[in-house]
Amino acid sequence: MNGQQRRFAPSFGFKQHNMNIGHRNRVIHNIYHLIKKNRSFLLIGHKDPDEDCYASVASAALLLRKFNKHVSIFLETPPPENLNFINSLCKYNKVNIYYGTMPPIRSVQVVGILDTPKPDMIAADGCIYDFLNNPEIPNVELDHHFSSDAAYSGDPAYSLVLHASSTCEILCRLCYKLANHPEIMRSYSIEELYSRNLVLALLTGMLGDAKMGNYLATKHDRDVFDYFSKHLNLMLRLSTRSENTKKIASMERLLNVLEATDAETQKIYNQILDNAVYNGRVGTVMLSETDSLLFFDAIEYSQFVGMIKVATNAIAEKSGGVGISVYHDAPGKSDKIQCRIRAAQAAQGIDLHPVLSHFKITDGGGHPGAIAFRLPRKLAPSLPALLAEIETFIRHTILYEDTSENL
Repeated sequence: MNGQQRRFAPSFGFKQHNMNIGHRNRVIHNIYHLIKKNRSFLLIGHKDPDEDCYASVASAALLLRKFNKHVSIFLETPPPENLNFINSLCKYNKVNIYYGTMPPIRSVQVVGILDTPKPDMIAADGCIYDFLNNPEIPNVELDHHFSSDAAYSGDPAYSLVLHASSTCEILCRLCYKLANHPEIMRSYSIEELYSRNLVLALLTGMLGDAKMGNYLATKHDRDVFDYFSKHLNLMLRLSTRSENTKKIASMERLLNVLEATDAETQKIYNQILDNAVYNGRVGTVMLSETDSLLFFDAIEYSQFVGMIKVATNAIAEKSGGVGISVYHDAPGKSDKIQCRIRAAQAAQGIDLHPVLSHFKITDGGGHPGAIAFRLPRKLAPSLPALLAEIETFIRHTILYEDTSENL
């Protein structure tokens, strides 16, 4: 087996929605016993990490530290400036965090894979492959992705893949379970489960993925999000403020921090908004390969990805329906064209997944109100025509606009 290949159980296959309560509780029970009997944990996420990826690995690490475990984190790239506080939270809680290159570490007893839709999206380096390929090391998976090609990365007995707004919401559910077992908390001397740092990390992932619940299509999803976010928000307001995070006192303030940009990023953000084209209740910005490369030269890739998400949101809100953004990855990054589609708050309740099925797009997924997908670079010449078809489909089939003038 190649040293950079992950071991998988082929029969485990694609992710399924049908985890019943009994199965879910068995997996949670199994994960708890792993925590109980092991000391050293390595947490990893997906390539091109986003808010939920950064926040979920940090949240899981902070939760493990409450059990006095030794925890290391590996992520492909450092967080953008607006998420720098994640580093502070980890360092303050004695979590080892590595970016880009993983130095040799002596032992890892459990690997945690968080917020990663499928195995080939795992970000790993160096000795991490040795741990992933070691059948003696359990691989725990926490994830919420159910896109058309989403596949399990963890071991069957330790894979908690649930319908949720974010991976951080799944961690909230684990915290809720733990809070209802005071005997476990007493045995590990956990006096404050919802510490300020853990609450900040959990809210960061939930807000980053769901933007105050605006991307959630069903009432049930919004109710679950509201329950956990309001509970965390109360904990945040009541907790003692630390020096590094004293300005973040509520969900609204945290959301502002997540969307903060520096001057150069703001400049590019304005240029992207200026180039958006609106057709009915759909706004679209399509960056050529040349434009994309110019932006990558000006700011870091992770900053650009965070900014394009915010820009897509803004385009959606201006349209009152749906925002679409398209850009080309740098050749050294991938051979893909990246596409994002977001629903505006005024269009809450719509489901964008039919775009993926109708156009037979397999490399993508997301929430009902927020999807992303990747296209091969070779499709660049036909991209304008494809986007026009996608816009018409959204207007006619999802937003139910009269598109007869385009037919």
